[in-house]
Amino acid sequence: MLMLLVNFQTAAGPAILRHAAWHGLTLADIVFPIFLLIVGISTSLALDGRRRPMAWVAVVRRGAMLFAIGVALNWCLRPELDWGQLRWTGVLQRIAIVYLACAAIISIGRGALIPLGLALAVIATHTFVLLATGAGSNVASLAPGTGISGLLDRQFLPGLILRGSWDPEGVLSTLPSMASGFFGIALARWAGAPRHIRRLAFAGAILVLAGLLAATIVPINKNLWTASFVLVTSGIGALAYAVAHAAWPLLQPYNWANQFIAVGQAALTIYVIHMLLIALLRLPPGGEERIRDHLLAGLQEAGLSAMWSSVLFAVLAVTICRLFLVPLQRRGLLLRV
Repeated sequence: MLMLLVNFQTAAGPAILRHAAWHGLTLADIVFPIFLLIVGISTSLALDGRRRPMAWVAVVRRGAMLFAIGVALNWCLRPELDWGQLRWTGVLQRIAIVYLACAAIISIGRGALIPLGLALAVIATHTFVLLATGAGSNVASLAPGTGISGLLDRQFLPGLILRGSWDPEGVLSTLPSMASGFFGIALARWAGAPRHIRRLAFAGAILVLAGLLAATIVPINKNLWTASFVLVTSGIGALAYAVAHAAWPLLQPYNWANQFIAVGQAALTIYVIHMLLIALLRLPPGGEERIRDHLLAGLQEAGLSAMWSSVLFAVLAVTICRLFLVPLQRRGLLLRV
């Protein structure tokens, strides 16, 4: 629900609900890496307990379907027949890749050391490549689109590159995004003991501190998915997971709390609904006065500032998505892959 709230914001929205321009960390930046942490946790919960060999056909099918849905949703945002304008990267595509990587790690063996060691190795390698590898002028750079990360995007990404010279879900940043999922596997395995809440909180604090130390070497940056970004966001995710475990027995009796469970059980469906709503609000394609612009103008004419118009618009859009989800859940018409 927080991801939806962030995605419906405009450029005038509050800074905390907008992604950092480059280096830095806002609430909006935390959402996606925690999704990938959850991918690792949930994949471990789903596959670790199986006594039979992993059903790779089902695993690959699930990953391929997630990737295909992500590409299809990108096409809805730009419904053109020009393949050069189709964006092949995105949120669901990265989730699919991280899911497949997590499944592969789980098949290697049990225990938290393997995914933990791989996660640390991946982010260390990524940091070395970022800081030691030049592009074009043979000078390493962390500026937007100028370093090795942007070069790889321009050379290897087909179709549309979202930012022109680089993509926030680009080639090189996909490698450390897998580390976010690997940390999730390690947390799910290590924190499965009776004192799991304390273990999660301890692991979260250690990861945040490690990320802050790593930030002295490489800055926290979502677009590059730097090591410090992986560590800090994984730590925040672990702490949030511990808080959720501790608070849920107190919150469960309340109906409003169970609404989050209902949305979580239909996360893919409500994500698709919100993307289709975004596509609708962008109509007409290429027009100067889109549906979203008219609605925002109406809120500002009612006396709201540009910032609060953005916030209210996003809240109303998320509410509409939740209302659309209700009849689908009642009829069992949910997307499952």
